[in-house]
Amino acid sequence: MLLSSNQFSGPLPRIGDTMKVLDLSNNSLSGDLSHFLCDTMANQTYGLTTLHLEGNQLSGELPDCWMKWKSLEFLSLGNNNIFGIIPNSMGHLVNLRFLNLYGNRISGQIPFSLQNCTSLVKMDLANNDLVGNIPAWVGTSLVKLSILILRSNKLSGKVSSELCNLNSLQILDLSDNSLSGKIPRCVYNFTAMATGSLANSYENAQVVTVIRGAFYSYSFDIWYLLESAAVVTKGRKVQYDTILWLVTNLDLSNNNLSGDIPKELTSLIELRSLNLSANHLTGLVPDSIGDMKQLESLDLSRNSLSGQIPTSLARISSLNHLNLSCNNITGRIPTSTQLQSLNASSFISNNLCGPPLQIKCSGDGDEPRGHKDENEDEGADESKIEWLYVVVSLGYAVGFSVVCSALVLMKAWREAYFGLLESMWDKLYVIPHDIGNLSNLHTLDLGNFLDSTGMVVDSLEWLSGLSQLEYLDMDYVNLKKATNWAQVINTLPSLVEMHFRNCSLDLMVPWNDVNVTSLKFLDLSFNYLPFYVPNLIMKWIFQLSNLVFLDLSRNLLNGPMPSHSNATKLQHIDLSYNNFNSSIPDWLYFCKDLEFVDLSGTLLQGTISNAIANLTSLNTLHLPFNSLSGKIPTNLCKIKSLDLSFNKFKGDISDAFVNMSDCFLGALESLLLLGNELSGRLTDQFGNFKRLQSLNLAENSLSGAIPISLGKLFSLKNLALSDNKFIGNLPESFGQLFKLKYLDISNNMLGGVVTESHFVNLTKLETRVMELEKPKNFQQLDLSNTGISGNVPSWCWEIPFLNLSHNHLRGKIPYISGPQSIEDPYMLFSVQYTLLSSNQFSGPLPSIGVTMQVLDLSNNSLSGDLSLFLCDTMADQTYGLTTLRLGGNQLSGELPDCWMKWKSLEILSLGNNNIFGIIPNSMGHLVNLRSLNLYGNRISGQIPFSLQNCTSLVMMDLANNDLVGNIPSWVGTSLVELSVLILRSNKLSGKVSPELCNLNSLQILDLSDNSLSGKIPRCVYNFTAMATGRSLVDSYLNAKHVTILRESSDSYSFDTWDLLDSAAVVTKGRIAQYDTILWLVTNLDLSNNNFSGDIPKELTSLIELRSLNLSANHLTGLVPDSIGDMKQLESLDLSRNSLSGQIPTSLALISSLNYLNLSCNNLTGRIPTSTQLQSLNASSFISNNLCGPPLEINCSSDGDGPRGHKDENEDEGADESKIEWLYVVVSLGYAVGFSVVCSALVLKKAWREAYFGLLESMWDKLYVYVCIKWMRLTKPSNPTS
Repeated sequence: MLLSSNQFSGPLPRIGDTMKVLDLSNNSLSGDLSHFLCDTMANQTYGLTTLHLEGNQLSGELPDCWMKWKSLEFLSLGNNNIFGIIPNSMGHLVNLRFLNLYGNRISGQIPFSLQNCTSLVKMDLANNDLVGNIPAWVGTSLVKLSILILRSNKLSGKVSSELCNLNSLQILDLSDNSLSGKIPRCVYNFTAMATGSLANSYENAQVVTVIRGAFYSYSFDIWYLLESAAVVTKGRKVQYDTILWLVTNLDLSNNNLSGDIPKELTSLIELRSLNLSANHLTGLVPDSIGDMKQLESLDLSRNSLSGQIPTSLARISSLNHLNLSCNNITGRIPTSTQLQSLNASSFISNNLCGPPLQIKCSGDGDEPRGHKDENEDEGADESKIEWLYVVVSLGYAVGFSVVCSALVLMKAWREAYFGLLESMWDKLYVIPHDIGNLSNLHTLDLGNFLDSTGMVVDSLEWLSGLSQLEYLDMDYVNLKKATNWAQVINTLPSLVEMHFRNCSLDLMVPWNDVNVTSLKFLDLSFNYLPFYVPNLIMKWIFQLSNLVFLDLSRNLLNGPMPSHSNATKLQHIDLSYNNFNSSIPDWLYFCKDLEFVDLSGTLLQGTISNAIANLTSLNTLHLPFNSLSGKIPTNLCKIKSLDLSFNKFKGDISDAFVNMSDCFLGALESLLLLGNELSGRLTDQFGNFKRLQSLNLAENSLSGAIPISLGKLFSLKNLALSDNKFIGNLPESFGQLFKLKYLDISNNMLGGVVTESHFVNLTKLETRVMELEKPKNFQQLDLSNTGISGNVPSWCWEIPFLNLSHNHLRGKIPYISGPQSIEDPYMLFSVQYTLLSSNQFSGPLPSIGVTMQVLDLSNNSLSGDLSLFLCDTMADQTYGLTTLRLGGNQLSGELPDCWMKWKSLEILSLGNNNIFGIIPNSMGHLVNLRSLNLYGNRISGQIPFSLQNCTSLVMMDLANNDLVGNIPSWVGTSLVELSVLILRSNKLSGKVSPELCNLNSLQILDLSDNSLSGKIPRCVYNFTAMATGRSLVDSYLNAKHVTILRESSDSYSFDTWDLLDSAAVVTKGRIAQYDTILWLVTNLDLSNNNFSGDIPKELTSLIELRSLNLSANHLTGLVPDSIGDMKQLESLDLSRNSLSGQIPTSLALISSLNYLNLSCNNLTGRIPTSTQLQSLNASSFISNNLCGPPLEINCSSDGDGPRGHKDENEDEGADESKIEWLYVVVSLGYAVGFSVVCSALVLKKAWREAYFGLLESMWDKLYVYVCIKWMRLTKPSNPTS
């Protein structure tokens, strides 16, 4: 049975005992592998010889029941989620020829029992977590091995010489481990790498007859069942299958191997790929390397090899990938068409000369010659550019100084200029001070809610004349300059009600007497008063004995709340979101008229006193986001809303609510306790809240079963029990919650079976009844991340808000109709939100209704042409879709050209599909687009000009495509709100336009892996978001919550930040996926391009940058001394450039730095001393001329260079000495020449007069030329001439 490469899902099937070949590879099958292999009849014998299950989603531990499957010859379980150790029972598979366990999470050592599998031809255990040595018995027992792949594990120790007994070995990959010691010299015994014996295996296994009768026989090619292998060659991973028998490969890269390259290795003359990179190999490249005529790929980079490149290397005509970079190789590169056609990066970070490098050799060809001739033209161009900057800057300075001088010297001009400014200022809203003459005025309402920036008031002195004023509203009027506002208010003895919300109040001058004793209503919220105000304003306010309403919320007041208050008549007090950092004051418990108390987010500590029972009128108590602990108040008879979320209440919840009064049970409508440390079980008492409408107990540690009594909460509209430890079945009594609108029970351990009595499917087991009757008026269903599986009931597609993401749901998605009628009185949603990401849905994309606003189908197995979904719609139909996420599917076809139908889109993600073609011009119609993600497709062509219309873009990720051309300059002038720009891994070329520096909100810029050239723009200092980290933070705060329903006092909201696509950012040498914390990331990556010139000092002004990667370019010059100012750097990669000089000592001051790579440069001197730098790996500094820890090279007494190794580096030291003397001689010659010229001018009057006469004549010519040009330009034209 051969069913590979389809879209089958669900668990593995049971098979009969006659099954011989079963291939289910590359599907979406899931479940525990043990159920398939071990849950069989005890005495059942199976004749299965071939089992292919790789490329699925199988999980669980690697089973330990292989004794039941002794006939197996081919076993492939690669690319699943299997973990655990390799069991000893696998040693029973004595007929096994092919074993493939790669790409799982298998740990432990390679077990001794596998030595019984003596028929093994291929063993691939790559990309796991195996530890220990490579067992010696591999070379003595598994002598038929032709393919041994142990890449990317955690193996250590030396490579045993017994491994050389594998004379049939044709592919050996031990890369990316921690192996040490020398390369065994017995490698010459790998005779198959000279003869290619896997061809014999191919010929022997190619055809297998499976049916034979009297007059007929059926046969099939079984070679494709002999597993393919991923082989790293030519710097990339290549999958081989049908031609695997032609491959010969030896890969020992990325280990800790030392010593020289054994000459015996060159006897493997049929080897096609050899990779020894990233080790600690020394000595010469063997002269006999040219005997390996079949070599197509050779990588010896990142070692410490020395000497010259053997001339025999030029005779390998098949060589098309060579990397010798980052060694100590010297001399001329041998001449041959093959070598000279390679990229220069194959030879960088050595002391080589000659093509393809642009470094010319000296006359004897043994060493490089200066760079003056090769860069002469480039230097001229740079000189022109620099002069352009000089002239422009000079012109600006002259113009600015002329204007300023004119304003200083010419009074008339000055008056006219400032008069113009005053007239412009007067056009703003101004309150006429004549209002102060209305002495009998009782009500003054100047509230400016609609235009909070238009009205500005410098002084409130005119208010002091309104002695009869009772009502004053100046909400949203800018009073920042009215510093005496409090003194003026104190002159209004009749004032009863005062509204100063969001007025930017500043200074408050203290006074002794309080005259506004009649004040009852005071609103000073959202003013963010300065740090020196709190004590003054508190002292004044709490002297107001008649105060009934007080709102000081959102002021960030610091310091404790006052210990005494005269405001005993308070009924409403809102002090939320200040920084009191104290306990609840005692006087608050004796304000017997209090009805509303909000102290949210005020850093309160301690407990809630039992005296709170005195507040007999209290109906609202909001104390979330504090550090309160102790008892939860349950003796408040009129309380309707109790919010104690995100505090430190702990203990058994049943004890906390054991003594609830009847009036408390009858009054409470909203109980919010999320984000505490409550534990224990919910008791049946929770079913006695007669009026409860909202219950939120999420993010605690509650356990046990959900009580049946919750079904008695007939008024319940919102229920959140997520992120706890509830177990058992969902109570059938939930079917009685007819008013329920919001339900979140995600992230628990619920299970059981769903029947018609339930209104939702919440089981982890297979559902018996799937077509359930839709609950009446059901509006919102959130079962995300609950582990449910199966198909989705048909009535679910009509629910306005549906979140089933992160589960194991499967099947096809039908037409999503959404709300059937917005005239329905119970229908509170008029739009549709459907979130189905990270499931196993398959088939084509569904059709959607016009009410759809958010559609997230990402990370499923959906397929088909994207055009059918987007373009095959009604011609005149208007869609209001704002969010469309289809990334991580199998969609194909060209990128559609019908985006004019989807103008409401704000978030568009099509990444990681198989979409090709160009970006169409119609995408420019998406003027509301904020996030565009097309990464990981096959999109080609240039970035279209029409995208400049998408001026609201905050994030644009076009990485991993085939885009060509320059980065358009309009990106920096039109898309000014960009915070994330990722163009990694394309084919972009040209220089980086300085207009890109206009993106001062840019927080992540990744242009790596392209062919960009030129210098790094010095205007990078304009990336201010990389210095403050505020751009994406603001976006996060603005976009975090989106309200999707509001009715009277009820509102439902969800976190939409997750819908703003995540981004894959390369940092610390690896790709990291950021989503919810993307707004914290600051990253600049220009690596793997062709940038030249120095590292601009301006770059170091980006002090909030966390990751900087400039590696693999052609940068020269010094590392800026001010690099130590970048205190937040966690990752810095400057490797594979031509940087020189010493490592700045300021680098040692960056305490957060945990990844550094300066290798393969021309850096010299001592490595600066700090705990941070000395704790890094020595590979961070190799292929330079550095000394000191963590390198094992000691420094000389003056600390300027390495000591020792005289026998190896004597010539190199002589070269360095010559270079240093060259600098000395040039500097001395310049000094002598300059002093001679100056002395001659001082001593010889005739020379001096001639020199300054020349300067004067040049100046006169320039002056006359400018004057004539200016007259011609300013002369009025004569239309009659």
